[in-house]
Amino acid sequence: SDTHAHLAGGRAAAAIVESVLQPSSVSAVPIFEAENSCDPGVAAKGQSQCVRHLEAITRQARVARAQLDELPPSARVFTCGGDCGVEVVPVARASRLWPGLAVVWFDAHADLNTPASSPSGHFHGMPVRTLLGDGPPELLQLLPSRLEPSQLIYVGARSLDPPEQDYVDSHAVTLLSAEPASSLPDRLSAALRKGRFGAAYVHVDLDVLDPSSFPHVCCPAEGGLATSTLVAAVAAVGSAVPVVAGAGLTECCGDPEPSRPELEAVARALAELLLPRPDPPPPAPMSLSPPAWPAHYRPIAHEPFGDGGQATLDTLARYVEADQPVVLTGADIVDVERWSDNAKVEALLGDKAV
Repeated sequence: SDTHAHLAGGRAAAAIVESVLQPSSVSAVPIFEAENSCDPGVAAKGQSQCVRHLEAITRQARVARAQLDELPPSARVFTCGGDCGVEVVPVARASRLWPGLAVVWFDAHADLNTPASSPSGHFHGMPVRTLLGDGPPELLQLLPSRLEPSQLIYVGARSLDPPEQDYVDSHAVTLLSAEPASSLPDRLSAALRKGRFGAAYVHVDLDVLDPSSFPHVCCPAEGGLATSTLVAAVAAVGSAVPVVAGAGLTECCGDPEPSRPELEAVARALAELLLPRPDPPPPAPMSLSPPAWPAHYRPIAHEPFGDGGQATLDTLARYVEADQPVVLTGADIVDVERWSDNAKVEALLGDKAV
């Protein structure tokens, strides 16, 4: 079944992540089985709201919420799925602790359906819309915060249902295409800088990869990223924001051993985002020495102010007559402001001051 396939793949990914983040605390959320009680064909017609296995999903989310509530606010969480539905509680927690953070969603799909718009009734196509406040009420009441569309940055999404595309277009959601691959890290960094985000949560659904790179996913879509491109884009997030508040890796289905190098590269890149960063080097000491002017520059001796600065003014006049540039330092500017005839000084210097 999909459940057991996700369990095997998630365990393989979690083992890699744990090896990078040692020492770390690992918590497991149990899997609850439930009867499916909805007809997705009816939901697809918009006649009712349908979410397959909603009771089990809600119980899992409730357990995850309880586990996360026990953590200190400083704890940053790495979530291994499972499908993308496991991300709703961790992302909502990160959003509450780091208000306004960016949510970078690496995924072939937008996961923006509502229960009414979903053609399948599977919740893994609804987590982002739920985080935006348009999901099943049973789950919404478990979320400590909501996202705004401006917080979303999609990377590699290429298989959107029409209602999802309408939402992206009408809310001006940022969507970065997989091509050109060479510029993706720079385009992602630019989007994060443009939004002036102080933190980010990074979600990776492995179906963002092209099936030729990693076929062990439940919903493959052609035209995805190469593994090296994904790794570089993930690293770009860490360079573009001060804090990575959390990360998630989902949709590793079945036994990924034939593609273990690809899984390990992606899992390590994500996990390294949560490693402590080295302290920045101390700033260079400020130099208190005077500026090194070119050799042909000559300082002008400052005269007492008793005569209104007339002696200094006369010296400036000689430089101007000789068509020599005049450099005003901070002290000179103060002197000019104290001269009794500022209009005369400005008329004298004109554009000769450098």
